[in-house]
Amino acid sequence: PKCNYRLGLSATPIVDESNPKEGEIAMQEYFGGTIHRFTLEEAIPKYLCNYYYYPIATYLNENEFKNWEELYKKSGWNNGENEYELDEAEKGSIFRDMANVLSSAQDKIRALIEVLPKDEEDKMHSLFFCGQGMGPNGKRDIENVATVLREKGWDPSRITYEETRTERPKIIKNFKDGISDSMLAIKVLDEGIDIPEIKN
Repeated sequence: PKCNYRLGLSATPIVDESNPKEGEIAMQEYFGGTIHRFTLEEAIPKYLCNYYYYPIATYLNENEFKNWEELYKKSGWNNGENEYELDEAEKGSIFRDMANVLSSAQDKIRALIEVLPKDEEDKMHSLFFCGQGMGPNGKRDIENVATVLREKGWDPSRITYEETRTERPKIIKNFKDGISDSMLAIKVLDEGIDIPEIKN
């Protein structure tokens, strides 16, 4: 359609300012450059919820490490020579597979069980972000996390690309109202969500 103006919104229009990629330059040229920046430092004090971040170390088991190491070597990172011989699609595929090995590490389930709140009141309004990978049982990470939660007496709901736009508001309302004590997500909520009731 004919438009007088074009507006693009991106959290990372250029990932590395010192070395912009061809696609990033093309996007900048298409939209006429960046007209406004709003950084996290500006957003956190006024607009974003305060939260505490507690990193928990988890580790790859022997098979997971072997898979990751094979992908690492295939990527060319080990000697710096092969990386640029792979095309972008090949590199992207390898890096996604490497990320999936990390996101689906079985030790994460052990760590999750250790940190789950025990009291019913503390369970309420807990949000779980899950990886995109698959566990050794062939099930997606989100399904494995849901299984663990149910085994521990939780009643999780979920929001993924599979739930329709008409279903999502009802799922969120049930979560806010405490009908479901927890909600699982993968990427659908990455852009942010306004649920002040969330405690964990």
